[in-house]
Amino acid sequence: MSRFLIIWGGALILLLFIAIYFMVNGSGIASGLLYENFIIQVILFLIVLFLKNILKKKVKTRSISHK
Repeated sequence: MSRFLIIWGGALILLLFIAIYFMVNGSGIASGLLYENFIIQVILFLIVLFLKNILKKKVKTRSISHK
């Protein structure tokens, strides 16, 4: 579990740095917005997957503890 969290944390931090880089160094407003929107969508998608995995694990541990 800890290794899983470290990998996801690293990936999210890396994506945030990339998003910030494009926001600061976007070549032109149109391409900058395009990159920002794409990266924000990717980050949101990863966060949703991350939360789904956590919820699944919590449900599994709860069902085991109840038995």
